[in-house]
Amino acid sequence: AADAGLEERLRFARELHDLLGHSLSVIALKAELARQLLDQDAERAQAEVAELEHIAQRALDEVREAVSGYRARSLDAELERAQGVLEDAGVEVRTSVVVAALPPAIDDLLARVAREAVAHIVRHGQAQRAEISLTAAGGVVHLEVSNDGVDADPTAGGEPGGLSEIRERVAAAGGRLTAATHDGGVFRITAVVPLDAPAPRRDRDAAR
Repeated sequence: AADAGLEERLRFARELHDLLGHSLSVIALKAELARQLLDQDAERAQAEVAELEHIAQRALDEVREAVSGYRARSLDAELERAQGVLEDAGVEVRTSVVVAALPPAIDDLLARVAREAVAHIVRHGQAQRAEISLTAAGGVVHLEVSNDGVDADPTAGGEPGGLSEIRERVAAAGGRLTAATHDGGVFRITAVVPLDAPAPRRDRDAAR
């Protein structure tokens, strides 16, 4: 029972980390920009501060939903959120989704991949454009999240903990996740998962 309680607390801690991680990163970027604009363009600085308020309120709402146990992760909602988070960070986003409804376990897994991939873009804060695509063929589903402006592989010094954890989750579902820089300074995270992947053991199930 003690181990189950610890697993549940760790799950909740990871959930809050995911929820707040890139929201706080965007807030930091916006605050820095607003500070730089104060003496140069007061009107634009005010607009950035207004966006700060919006982002902070959205983050607060998400935390309240998580605490109440209401929030359910879905890929559609995550992709919509990704669009808003990246645009808030000044990144132009193009999204292409050509997949119908996914099995719940795959939907949840890819939502986690999308969240971590977007957090990775925001953390580095250099992208001007990003692309998100979701396709399915041959019994597998592909999720790709890419961004430009990368001079070197951001994972060269070792993968961030969140990306490493997501890689393990994808592997447990019989898929694979790659993260690498390609020609033209494009960094791409790709997850390929079989549509008949076994449902991974959920932390909340382990806590029962």
